[in-house]
Amino acid sequence: VVTGANDDSLDWVQGWTGSGQFILVVQNPNFSESDQGIEADNLSADNDALPRSSPILSNMTFVGASGIDPASGLGDLGFLIREGTAGSFNNFIITGFADACIDIDDAATFAQAAAGAITFDSALLDCPGEIFDEDEGDEGDVSDIVTSGDNIVIADNTLAGPIPFVNGPAEIAVPAVDETTLGDFFVPAGFIGAVPVSGPFAPVDGNFTIGWTFGVNPDPTCPEVDGVLATVDGTTCILTGTITDDITLVAGLEYELDGFVFIGEDQGPFADAPTLGDDGEPVPSATLTIDAGVIVTGQDQDSALIVQRGSRLVANGLVSAPITFQAATTDFTLASDIATAVGEWGGLVINGRAPINAPSSEIEDGLTAAGEAGTGLYGGDDPTDDSGVLNFVRVLFAGDQITTETELNGIALQGVGNGTDIDSVQVHNNADDGIEFFGGTVNVKRLVITGANDDSIDWVQGWQGTLQFGVVAQNPVFSESDNGIEADNLSADNDALPRSSPTLSNLTLVGASATLPGEGLGDIGMLIREGTGVRMANVLVTGFSDFCFDLDDAATFALVNQADIGAPLNPGTFDNVTLQSVAFDCPGTAIDVDDGDPFDTTVVFLTEETNILDFDNTLQLTTDSTGAVTFVNGPTENGLTATSPTSLDPIFEEVDFVGAISGPETDFTVGWTVFLDSFAP
Repeated sequence: VVTGANDDSLDWVQGWTGSGQFILVVQNPNFSESDQGIEADNLSADNDALPRSSPILSNMTFVGASGIDPASGLGDLGFLIREGTAGSFNNFIITGFADACIDIDDAATFAQAAAGAITFDSALLDCPGEIFDEDEGDEGDVSDIVTSGDNIVIADNTLAGPIPFVNGPAEIAVPAVDETTLGDFFVPAGFIGAVPVSGPFAPVDGNFTIGWTFGVNPDPTCPEVDGVLATVDGTTCILTGTITDDITLVAGLEYELDGFVFIGEDQGPFADAPTLGDDGEPVPSATLTIDAGVIVTGQDQDSALIVQRGSRLVANGLVSAPITFQAATTDFTLASDIATAVGEWGGLVINGRAPINAPSSEIEDGLTAAGEAGTGLYGGDDPTDDSGVLNFVRVLFAGDQITTETELNGIALQGVGNGTDIDSVQVHNNADDGIEFFGGTVNVKRLVITGANDDSIDWVQGWQGTLQFGVVAQNPVFSESDNGIEADNLSADNDALPRSSPTLSNLTLVGASATLPGEGLGDIGMLIREGTGVRMANVLVTGFSDFCFDLDDAATFALVNQADIGAPLNPGTFDNVTLQSVAFDCPGTAIDVDDGDPFDTTVVFLTEETNILDFDNTLQLTTDSTGAVTFVNGPTENGLTATSPTSLDPIFEEVDFVGAISGPETDFTVGWTVFLDSFAP
C-alpha cells in the first residue's frame, strides 16, 4: 500500500526481477508534485544492461489524484514504462491520472514489447485525459501494445470505498488472469485490482488494508445498533443481549461480551419458512462480521457468543492477524496464562438448520433440539445450511461446566450445515470439550485443539461431516483431560437416525502422558461408542495412558462389518466403522478389549495391513522450543504407509502422509496459533 507519495508511488531500476501481488496506490490531491503510479526503468546509462528489469505483477489498483479530486487535474501517468525495462502486468486497474493511464518510452523498451517481454492482461483503464500517451517519435504504438493483451477494458470505473479503491460492478465484470500461471509466488485470487468486493485474502469484503494501514479507511467506531454500547472514550464496544442488525467489529477497537450475546433471533428449522414474529414478518436475522486481528473478550464465565439459526458469523482472519476470542482476565501473550488459564468465559456456539437426531422427549417437530445451558435451538432440514465463516480463529481459555450434564464447550457446532466454511481454527485450554459437533453436516479443515480439560474432539446426535488435518495436544497441567476423540451417535437410542458417521483423515492425537511419561495422564485416544459410525485414515495416536483406542456398545460393534452380534467375524470387511493407516503408540495397551465385547477389536484393526498396533513415535516440534509436546512427523511417522484421503471422500486434499503435519512444509499451525512450549514441565 502506497498512499500520498509526492513523486512516483512504485519505482524500479537497475534490473529488478521480482514479483508483486495485491498492490494499492492512492495519490494525495494535496500534493501537486505527485507524479507516476509506476515509473519503471532498466538503466538510463544503458537501456539494455543485464540483468534486465522484468518484474511480474498482478492484482493492482492505481488511483491518481484526479480520481480523488476530479477538478485538481493532478497525477501524471498511471504507468510509465521506459529505459529498456520488461515486465508482465496483470489484473490491474488504473484511474484518475491526469496525463494518461499508460505511456511507453525509449527504443529499447519498444524492442522488449515487440519481443513479447512486456505484456498487459486483464485491466480496466479510466483516465480523464488520454488512455495512452502516444508520441510522434515512438518506435511503436502504445495502444496496440497494451490492447493486444487479453481483456483490456477501457470504461468508467465503479470503484467504491471511503476513497475509491474497492472493486465495483465494472471491475468485477473484467475476466481475470489465473494468477497461479504467473509463478509459484502468486496465490489464486480470480479478480482484477487489489481489493475485491469479496475474496479469501482479506478480513472484510476482501479488503486486506483494514486494521493496519494509515489513512486508507475511516477511523474505527462502535456499531450504532441496539445491543452494542460504546464506552465514554469510544475505544471499547460492549455487546449484550440479542443483536438483530448486521454489524462489523472493525480492527482498532476492543470488544467485550456481557453475558450471553445472541446474533439474530431464532428463525426456526426451515429456511424457506422462517419463524414469524407478531407482525407476521420473519423474525430478524443478522450477520456478525469480524475483521482480521480483532480480539473479542468474554467478561466472565457467564459470557458467550451464540449465533442463532438463520444468522451468520463471518470471522475471516489471516495467518498474520488471527481473530481471537478470549477472557477479559487473561492475556494470551503471557506464557503463564497460555499454560494455566482455563474456563474464564463461556465460549462460541453456532446454531444451524442441518439435520440432527435427539431423544423424542427433547426434540420438537422432529427437527429441533435445545442447546445446553440455554444456548438456543438448533437443527432443521437443510444439510447445506450456511452459518458463516471461521478462518484463522482462536478460542482461548473458555468453557464452563455448569453441571455434570450441562457445559459450555470451546466451540459448539449445533446442527451446523456444510455451507459453513471452517478452516484453520484453534481451541486452547477449554474447561470442557474443545469442540463438539451436535449433529449437522459441517466440514472442517485444519483444526487445532490444545489443552482441552475434557475431550478434545467430541461428536453426537448424527454428525455426518468431515475433518481433515487435526492436531490434538493435551495439557499436562490439567489432570482431568479425558479423550482425544469421544464419538457417539445417541445415548438414548444408539441406532437413531441420522446416524453419526463422519469421515476423518490426517489427525495427530497427543495425550498428556507424552509430555509427562509415567504420570498416567490422558485417558483414551479415540473412544468410539453408542452406535456412531466413522471412517478414518492417516491417524497417529500417542501418549494416552489408558488406551489408544476403545470400541464400545453393541450398536457400534454391529457397524464394523454389518454382521449380527455374535455372528462370525468377516476379517477384512469394513463398512461403517473403518480404520486405515492408523498407528498407535500408547504407554499401556493399545486397544481396550473387554470380556463382554462380541469380538476382539485388535483382530479387526490388524486385518488392515496399513494399521500399526504399536510403533515408537519420533514426533517433533519445528520451533526452537525445548517443550516436550510433539505433533510434527519425524522419520518413523513419515515412513508409514498412507491411505489416499480422496479415496474416503473427494472433498479431502490429496496428501501422501499419515498424521496431521508431515514436516515444516505442511505445518499449518505456524504464525497464528498459541502453542504448547509452555506446557513442558
